[in-house]
Amino acid sequence: MAAYLPLFFGEPAVDADVVETFRNEVRESIAWTTWAYIAEVVARQLGVFRGFGHLETVERMVERLAESVVSAVRWHA
Repeated sequence: MAAYLPLFFGEPAVDADVVETFRNEVRESIAWTTWAYIAEVVARQLGVFRGFGHLETVERMVERLAESVVSAVRWHA
């Protein structure tokens, strides 16, 4: 992931310090995230997403994607 950060930021348009700061923050953020928490957040956000009057095809697509994330986490946990 770190190898692609310069592409993400559009280097050389950004200072190397910005990339290094982001790299350090990503390590810190990801280190404290568990797969179980990711599954919980995805499931919770799916509940929030439902009922907003989205097109049925869009809603079903998002449901399938979210449910596949939750299922994959539970399967591999």
